[in-house]
Parts: sequence; structure tokens; C-alpha cells
Amino acid sequence: MELILSLDTNWAKKGFWLKLIGILKEEKSRHLLNVLSRYNRLFIDDIQKRGEYRAAIEEFGNIGHPVSEYWLDTISFEFQFVGQESAYQLIQKILTSMVQSSKIPAELGTLVRQGNSFEDTFEFYKELFLNVDLNLVPEQQRMITQIPRKIVHFQNPSNQQLCFRNPLIRYILKNSKAKTLRNFFQTCKYFYAFQSTPICYRFSLQTNSTFSMKQESLFLSENEINNFAMSNFYVSNYFTCISENPRIFSQIIPKIYKSDAEYYNIQNQVIYLEELEKLIPFQSAKTLSLLNCSIIDRNDAIINHPTILNMFLKQNK
Repeated sequence: MELILSLDTNWAKKGFWLKLIGILKEEKSRHLLNVLSRYNRLFIDDIQKRGEYRAAIEEFGNIGHPVSEYWLDTISFEFQFVGQESAYQLIQKILTSMVQSSKIPAELGTLVRQGNSFEDTFEFYKELFLNVDLNLVPEQQRMITQIPRKIVHFQNPSNQQLCFRNPLIRYILKNSKAKTLRNFFQTCKYFYAFQSTPICYRFSLQTNSTFSMKQESLFLSENEINNFAMSNFYVSNYFTCISENPRIFSQIIPKIYKSDAEYYNIQNQVIYLEELEKLIPFQSAKTLSLLNCSIIDRNDAIINHPTILNMFLKQNK
């Protein structure tokens, strides 16, 4: 059926899409979410299918599938095609559902608008939803019940009159590497206000370290990680985590927006494989040092280091 839909003469025929959706419903296939996502953006006036899409996301989420990308997709849809207030209401409905299913604590169940724009709120809840997928919220609700305050404030900000529309600028910023982002930020503060992602050349957390910021390098002790208000870092070159607290690595992950670092030094940690894959782009990392570390899966089963080494080598061929 998907082959039929891929033909130029068929992709816009609603009947074929509905037939495929029906087949996937009968099979109870998670691929249904991908198809409904595409269908809704092709037939944006089909309110019934939009509701079915959200019901399906909740259903698959309740049986343990990671669904944050689909929640974020439908929130973006609501913002783009219905309106900002409707998108806020949708986030609140999702939060209420997550509280009812015990995925997040009750204190996170009330929508709190962030910053000066919907994008700020979206980014905050994007992090929360991704943590739900990684099963980090129940273990670390201490970390995220305190909503981070904005560290950088702009007095009387105004939009720049650029030749590109905001969605295109947002796309470029979201998909830029650290070096390109740095150039944007140096060109105009508007880009940093648009996407507040501090570039961190070196991120280092060590037990006996003292807090310091030197140019684009950040040094923290393990006692400071939860009290340090800044977050959303883009680590560009070096990442170090050395601590006797075996779970401190998991507390760092929500602080990191992205990492393209080439050199990693991690010691004495118990790390979920999903966390490692989220932080480390194996295809660009040159050195990965894991000393006295255990890598585990969702069932807390230890993954042997040769498996990690094979992942590293496979993507660096």
C-alpha cells in the first residue's frame, strides 16, 4: 500500500491513506504514528484523524513505547495551523495525561509558560517529554521540578527584519553545528534570543573541581550541577565527567542540548545506553575513554564494552 502511495498519481488520494491507516490499526503497528503524522500534515482539515493521531500516541505511550517525538510533532502542528493558545492547551492536556499515568509527578502537571515566546515553552517541555521516554523523570524529579530561570535577559528586544521567514531561520539554527551557531551569535544577538544555546568548548565536571567559566569552557563540581541554573549547552570539543557518584552523568544529560565533542573522558559512572547515544555522536568522536563505567539497557542489564566499541568503530569507518 505504501508503494502505491509513493506514486506521483496516488500520494494525494485520501482513500489510499485511509486504507493504509486501517491496515496498520488492525496490525497494532507503531508505524501507524508515522503514517498519521504525514496524513495530518497532508489533510490538515481532517479534525477527526487529528484526534485519532493523538489518541494513538497516548495508547502506544501507555504500553511503554517512546512517543515524545510524536507529541512534539502534534504540538508543532497545533501551533502552526491552529494557533498559539490552542497549542498551550494541548500541552496542558498532555501533562494531565502524564500525571494520570504516573509518568511525571503531580507538581509538573500544570503548564508554566517560559520566557517571552511559545518557542521557549516548547523547548522546556521538549526536554521533559524526552526525559519521560528515557524513564528519567521518576528517578530525577528532584532535578526538573524547579523550572530553570532565564539567565540572559534582553531589554526591549525587537525582531530583526530579515529576508528569511522565522520558520526557515528556526530550521537553520536547529540544524547548525556549533561553529556555525557561534558565527550566528556573533553576528547578531537576535539569533541568540531566538535560540538560547550557549556554546561550550569544554564541559568538565569533576569531584574536586571548583566552579569557573573561562571563555567558552565550563568547570563544575558534582555538588554544583543541580544548583547551576544555565542549561541547554552545546558541547563542541571536550567533555569530561569524573565523579564517585555513579549517577551524576544522568544528571548532566538534561543540561546538554547537543554535543559534537571529539574527546570524551567519563569515569566511575553507570550509564544508560540511550544516554550515551544521545550525548555522543560516534561518527565524529575521536577519543572515547570509559574508565570503570557500566553501560546498561532499560532492563538494567550490563552491555559489554566490545559492543560499545563496535558501535564506535562501525560509525567511524
